[in-house]
Amino acid sequence: MVFFSYLCDEIVLLPGYMFTSFALMLPFCASVLGVLIFLFKRYKHVSQQLMLALNVLCLVYFCADTMLIDDNLGSFFAVAFSALRQFVGPVLLPMILLFMRSFSSSKYYSWKTGFWFIFPVMLGSVSVVLFSLMGMDNAMAYIHQCNYDGELSGVFATDTIYQLHYLFGRQVFTAVMLIETIYVIGYLVYVMFHSGYKLPVMGKLLRTGGKVPVVNLLIPVFIGFLVLCAIRMSVGRSFLLNNKALAAVFNLFLSLFILALNYITLYANRSPVSLRTLRSPLSGADSAKKYHYETDNASKAVTPIEGMSAISYAELVDAFKALIMVERIYLETTISVEDVATRLHSNRTYVSCLVSKEYGMNFRDYIGTLRVEHAQKFMKANPEATQEEVAQASGFTSASTFNKKFRQVVGISPRQWQVNN
Repeated sequence: MVFFSYLCDEIVLLPGYMFTSFALMLPFCASVLGVLIFLFKRYKHVSQQLMLALNVLCLVYFCADTMLIDDNLGSFFAVAFSALRQFVGPVLLPMILLFMRSFSSSKYYSWKTGFWFIFPVMLGSVSVVLFSLMGMDNAMAYIHQCNYDGELSGVFATDTIYQLHYLFGRQVFTAVMLIETIYVIGYLVYVMFHSGYKLPVMGKLLRTGGKVPVVNLLIPVFIGFLVLCAIRMSVGRSFLLNNKALAAVFNLFLSLFILALNYITLYANRSPVSLRTLRSPLSGADSAKKYHYETDNASKAVTPIEGMSAISYAELVDAFKALIMVERIYLETTISVEDVATRLHSNRTYVSCLVSKEYGMNFRDYIGTLRVEHAQKFMKANPEATQEEVAQASGFTSASTFNKKFRQVVGISPRQWQVNN
């Protein structure tokens, strides 16, 4: 009720200020839309389910963030929303990391991920305890001063309780958020370069009707979203609250990033996608019944594996290509057809038949060919590397195995090839 009362009050304000107030609420509104889409469509792909969780966290965080701007907010709600920001804020970032890892591996749930949640739980708990010691009215006055002045003054500057909360609830909270944000941005940049991501190439593929993995579309959007969040945290909340027009611009772009992330994630189970696919109606984004697989030559019909429909075969092909292009599974020394079948939620027979039909060779030979191609690129980039280093970097178990496969694929030894190239 408090939120809707706040919304009604804002509608009667002057047009310029009304636009600013509305813009401040846009990230919250975009998150609500994302929750509704992924909740009622009941998407089953793990990345889409994680996107629902991300939307819920964004909804709570930006709701609290927006409500704290209201000067007339009651003491209880001011304290509650302030504590929510400190609980939810740092949790958003590890969830983004989990979301991105869901595209690269079926084992993205690691026990180490639990460490990400220790700091937000600690900071949120400390804030709640200190708020309870302050008393509601004092806590309200303290929050207002910190929000708008950015520092402690008067009685707040001399009382230990307020000093402790300012240290842990403000300075440490901001530091944790910035460190986590920079770490996640670094991870995304690493994924970009590790997968051979090139923005001009992606743009050309989309313009010409080529297909690209969904993760390659998500990465630049996520980086833009996180960079904007990092700048927003760096300038400080008090600066934004005293410059609401600038805060509105930040929130406007944040909402656009949130909408773009939600829209692209609708196609997570159809990776890779083309520009034509992204233009299709939202209602058909995840429906297998409306999914039509298009070959490079539209006049050729897809020949499914015996026992599979054309749609199921097309989805299996797309998922396999994503494993090759995005995860580069051929660089995993112990990768086997059984491992791939498990990641694709399929079986050995279907995967073997797929590789045979699509590439004209068995799984082992296809993986070996990809490793040789990677070795050639690695040797060009690292001419001083030993054969053992090249073999290890390319997924081979030893230099002798690398030499044997290289001769088989290229026709000459790696050393001869390196001299000729």
